[in-house]
Amino acid sequence: MSGVFSARRLGGVVLAGVMALGLADFVLWRWAGGELADSYSSWRDARIAEGFTVADAPTRLTGWPFAARLIVAGFALRAGAAGSPTSFEFSAPEIELSVAISAPRDLVITPALPARLRLGPLPPLALTAAALSIRARLGARAEERPAVLTARDLNLSPEGNGAGAVRVAAIDLSLLPPDSDARVDFRLQARAIDLPAGVTWPFGRRIGLLDLTADLAPPLPLPIIDSARTAAAWRDAGGRLRLAPARLEWGGLTLGGEAHLTLDRALAPQAVGAVHLVDPDAAVATLARQGLMTRQSAMAIGAVLSLLAQPRTEGGKPEIDLPFTLDSGILSAAGVPLLRLPFSPDAAP
Repeated sequence: MSGVFSARRLGGVVLAGVMALGLADFVLWRWAGGELADSYSSWRDARIAEGFTVADAPTRLTGWPFAARLIVAGFALRAGAAGSPTSFEFSAPEIELSVAISAPRDLVITPALPARLRLGPLPPLALTAAALSIRARLGARAEERPAVLTARDLNLSPEGNGAGAVRVAAIDLSLLPPDSDARVDFRLQARAIDLPAGVTWPFGRRIGLLDLTADLAPPLPLPIIDSARTAAAWRDAGGRLRLAPARLEWGGLTLGGEAHLTLDRALAPQAVGAVHLVDPDAAVATLARQGLMTRQSAMAIGAVLSLLAQPRTEGGKPEIDLPFTLDSGILSAAGVPLLRLPFSPDAAP
């Protein structure tokens, strides 16, 4: 009889323990959900104060018992008048903000797809992907950890024009939010970028790799309402963009290097830096064949590069390190003008 009583007592203790754990998990879930709701509300208010328009429907909390998931339906973020040069719009059927109960500060943001993106006067883009998410950190020390956007099999297609689609096999973008107004740092790596069909690209339709690390100082204020005024203010504040290191693999072109970019008095980009070029003869020949430089220039530059470039390994392709400048729209390498880049500033300051 005592054995039966002991078993019942043990069962009661176990049941009470399970109920206590369930209650504790529910309380933690509700707390995490409240943190998500407060964080989204603060973000929303900050964007509206900056001049963005945020559209959404009432949120709902799901995911118990393992995660807190805040669903924001009918989400849209807009800035500027539609079609204006600096306008921006992103919309999705819904976005999900989630944290695991076991890690309530590790935020994952996932938009429902397809989403819609519009930049300036360009046609609206339909955005689809096999996977797309942003990972960030909740809390007062969030600036110490970068926000990371990850996408796989990303497709950006102009509405009604499948031939103009850009496809990217993999994108990883890390952005460290500034803890002051001094600087913002980011790292971008994109692989297997298929450019739109119907265009003759200098080095082919596929960019194998784009990998760059950069910092921008000071950060640009968003949204940008007047691009010329914003650019002038950024320039006058000592604005600069630093790329180091960067690597591009595009068809037969393999290019690396670093650069320091600013704006001149006419708001045209000016830059100094250095590039590491593999097989420069082939690159120059391709540019000449596409009409991006004259045949005479290609012959003269090719002859000089052939003398300077040397293989780094036995049987390898010739390689060369070249300083370059961009000034008044003219790109020069080692003091030799290569090509003129188009530039039409909105207005002079």
